[in-house]
Amino acid sequence: MKIIIVDDEPQAREIISHLLKEIDDVEIVAECDNGLDAIKAISKLQPDLVFLDIQMPELNGFEVAEQIDLANAPYIIFVTAFDEYAIKAFDINAVDYILKPYDDDRFYQALDKAKDRLSTKSSVDQQEIAHLLQVYNNSKTDVLRNLTVRSGNKIVFIEDRSIEWIEAADQYCSIHSSKGDYLVRESMRYYEEKLDPNLFFRTHRSSIINLSAIKELQPFKKGRYVVVLQSGQLVELGNSKLETLKKRMSQVRLTH
Repeated sequence: MKIIIVDDEPQAREIISHLLKEIDDVEIVAECDNGLDAIKAISKLQPDLVFLDIQMPELNGFEVAEQIDLANAPYIIFVTAFDEYAIKAFDINAVDYILKPYDDDRFYQALDKAKDRLSTKSSVDQQEIAHLLQVYNNSKTDVLRNLTVRSGNKIVFIEDRSIEWIEAADQYCSIHSSKGDYLVRESMRYYEEKLDPNLFFRTHRSSIINLSAIKELQPFKKGRYVVVLQSGQLVELGNSKLETLKKRMSQVRLTH
């Protein structure tokens, strides 16, 4: 099975690539970080399966799918940050989805479904894709208020305001909250897009902070600053982020 991975977030591509390496009968023929390159790669390489991110700049995943030649359309597994209730409304056979954040079992379940569809030569229904695009456009402003994470055999619910900060950790993210620290398989961009922008701020490619958890900014070196959180944690601040953060700090109402 020839596979193309399409996601503008390197970490997200790495996760899928890592999971596919556990499978013997698949070959990753290309990885793309934008929709335009994806269309070219799909046309040229004619893969059997595409893992296609939905939220991408310029062309989103559905728009990519709509431009694929129907005569050679691959099977598509969408990688999505949709709320689960929206996706469940479209229990269709033409495409599958992986709802972020996903675990290994859900990933391999989608892969097995793709194999079944390929074996029966089922085609991709572009009308269903267009319908999903409409739902996506209507729901992309949704804000993630409560997170669900696994902790051993338990599922823990975390309110957004209880999160102090989030940091990148290889192929995972580490969520630091008043309930504890949790390691989840998700990208930083997912949380940057889904968490309330009035409450959270991305200080660096590897960190997102809760604005109400800020204690102060401290000089670091060469004119740079670090963010000091109420817990005493130091968080790196990107060179270009200082003025924007100062403005956001003056606007936010501290509630903690």
